[in-house]
Amino acid sequence: LGVKKGCVGPLSMMNNVDKDVTLVLDECLMTKEKIHSHPLRNDASTALIPSDLLKFLNECCQVEPTMLTFPKQGEAAAPLPGKVPSSRPAGDKSSSKPKHPPKDKQQQSKSTNTNKKQTKKGETQLALKWKKEENFAMWYTDVIVLSEMISYYDISGCYILRPWSYKIWELIQDWFNIQIRKLDVENSYFPMFVSK
Repeated sequence: LGVKKGCVGPLSMMNNVDKDVTLVLDECLMTKEKIHSHPLRNDASTALIPSDLLKFLNECCQVEPTMLTFPKQGEAAAPLPGKVPSSRPAGDKSSSKPKHPPKDKQQQSKSTNTNKKQTKKGETQLALKWKKEENFAMWYTDVIVLSEMISYYDISGCYILRPWSYKIWELIQDWFNIQIRKLDVENSYFPMFVSK
């Protein structure tokens, strides 16, 4: 679609000159006041009302999106119309369950975490892989890295504060400095390096 990985959105359908890509949208989006999307790059967002998005897709891209109702988290997905692919192996519900469930929950958790660290070729890492209740440390790392708040550096204990996080730090300082100056406190700065 003529954009880098991580920049794909409904607006990139304008580059689908061969008309060989099917656009699928969540039907729920049409009930929202605005739909936010990357404008062919992921360092910005643009907001459109649903009717304007559909108008753009129909008139500029000659695309009629397929609308599906995606289930909410925890709900079972509704079966999609159509035949089951012939390549899918036959089996009942019981065959899909593991014959020997893991005995140690902690061991199972470690196995899950290991699997989540592995990324298949061509996959982007734009979504949280850990749940907060499942592994707080890895969830928190995902949040601050994927939201482009920080980047890690080669030296242990050092990381890069990116513009968004630095702005938050500046706002904290602006508020905090006023409070401590009322107490005649002077600022000092002590850099700390963690070797391991």
